[in-house]
Amino acid sequence: MYSLNRLRISIILPVIVGAAIYLTARDSRIAANLMIEYLIGKENYDQLRSEYFVQFWSVMPEWTYLSLPNALWTFSFAISFLLIWQNGRVFFWASLSWCVSILFEVLQIFGIVPGTFDPYDLLLVIIAVFFSWMYITSWLKQYLLKPPIKR
Repeated sequence: MYSLNRLRISIILPVIVGAAIYLTARDSRIAANLMIEYLIGKENYDQLRSEYFVQFWSVMPEWTYLSLPNALWTFSFAISFLLIWQNGRVFFWASLSWCVSILFEVLQIFGIVPGTFDPYDLLLVIIAVFFSWMYITSWLKQYLLKPPIKR
């Protein structure tokens, strides 16, 4: 039970952090920000963003609010397959998510996918792929590949 709770937290936390970065640091015309603005009102949302977060994000490096959310979501999405497949199959599905994340960034270079290519996006996605692979490998070894206890 402990292992599944830890896994769930490891999946949910990066999604929440990535969403919080988007909502507090990214352009207010992004769809998620427009929804929040609609729910709490434009004035309240602008006040919240300006009073509490402008100073914070002004001292942070750009990659923390421009590239980090995508990397966090890549990590989270890949390890979420452990909830479904708790065996070697997880690597197949996780590798699909890794390929899609990397391909999405690369296709931005050619204008095939909307967005602006940024090498930091690609670098952080590759780092997220590495850490999610490490997490999955470690999780499988720790919780599923233990030798049976001899009595």
